Amino acid sequence: LQFSTIMLPAYVRYDGDFDINLQDTPDPLRTIAQGLEMPDLASLSFSRHAWGREAPPRTEDDKQESLAHLAVCVHSALF
Repeated sequence: LQFSTIMLPAYVRYDGDFDINLQDTPDPLRTIAQGLEMPDLASLSFSRHAWGREAPPRTEDDKQESLAHLAVCVHSALF
């Protein structure tokens, strides 16, 4: 949910259509990055656990740090 909240402005501001299937991709974050034309998003060190691709972050601090990096990446792409 926190990921989606941070990503919402990028979804809304994207000027075009994107149709992605996160269930069938080995790297959902890279697929989102390609769909939204946000290449920096693909290289972000962000856990893919929400999509069942890896273990969750070890600590709450790790999770919050990843979300903060995501927010900076999205903000940089939009402004």
